[in-house]
Amino acid sequence: MDGGKRRAMSSRQKAQRRQAILDVAWVEFAARPYAAILMAEVAAAAGLAKGTLYLYFPTKEALFLAVLEAQLAAWFDAVDASLDAGAVLTATAVADVLCATLEARPGLARLLALLHGVLEANVDRATALAFKRFLLARVTATGERLERRLALAPGQGVQALLWTHALVIGLGSMTDAPPVIREVQALPELALFDFAFGPALVTTLRLLLRGMEGEA
Repeated sequence: MDGGKRRAMSSRQKAQRRQAILDVAWVEFAARPYAAILMAEVAAAAGLAKGTLYLYFPTKEALFLAVLEAQLAAWFDAVDASLDAGAVLTATAVADVLCATLEARPGLARLLALLHGVLEANVDRATALAFKRFLLARVTATGERLERRLALAPGQGVQALLWTHALVIGLGSMTDAPPVIREVQALPELALFDFAFGPALVTTLRLLLRGMEGEA
């Protein structure tokens, strides 16, 4: 009995430590580029030895994939709460909800931009499978909410979320430019390339969801 309690407490402590690592990694990511973050610095900020950190996350990519999962879970929760509210929602209002909840997490778009080319490139099969199953479950549940609120055809809610994902990655990459590129794009002749993430995303999503609503 006592041994069981000790094991339960140990599991709880491990979960708390894992969450503390994710919180620290998210703070580090908000402060500087992904490439500049060292695992040793994350461990030190979390009050752990570097070796202890690797017991929880064998690679930097595995760590930040877990950070992304936690941030996406919070984003899906916020979107679901808005979609479940009693107010009447138009396609424009839903687009605004998706954008507002993303802009409330300014590091999320940057982290999503790293998903396919970086974070998924150095994780084992079990980690990759667990993440994809998490994503499937959340996209499916939120997609069904979109279909109910906007009277979309079956499958269109998931499609809308996948296209939103692609837009966030594309527009995020285009607008998160290094200083020299921002300076160049500020020239009047290159104004075409100088636009902000939020306004571009909300305009595109409004058009997308209105079109899908009209088709339905």
